Amino acid sequence: MHIQRDRMLAKFWLEPPILASSTRFSPQELRKLERLVEENCIVLLEAWDGYFSG
Repeated sequence: MHIQRDRMLAKFWLEPPILASSTRFSPQELRKLERLVEENCIVLLEAWDGYFSG
């Protein structure tokens, strides 16, 4: 999963939910993004599966 804002980019794997790479996000912002991905991992995986299986 990719998260982009302005010129910042973060890439997360969803299984397991872990940061794969990032560019220009501060450490504080990355921690916040990691928490959001972890807390919403099931919903994100369901949306991913729905998008790519339909």
